[in-house]
Amino acid sequence: MVDPARHTTAARLLADPAFTLFDVQTILRHASVSTTQIYAQPRLEDLVTKVLEHYARPRTKGPVIKSAYDSAAVRELLGLPA
Repeated sequence: MVDPARHTTAARLLADPAFTLFDVQTILRHASVSTTQIYAQPRLEDLVTKVLEHYARPRTKGPVIKSAYDSAAVRELLGLPA
């Protein structure tokens, strides 16, 4: 059974960009990182927020190939459409 206080602590630590999954694994004293990943399930509200933020950002233009380079060669090298 999952201890609610332990779960909350793990979830909060994992939500903090200052802590890595391996940091939290060490703090919780898990032998395996797969055990720590149980606490890393995203919340639906967080995912919706991230998707909305993604679509609110302006679109970026594709790569620009400077005229000093052979455009066809660079596109072929990078796997870009012709």
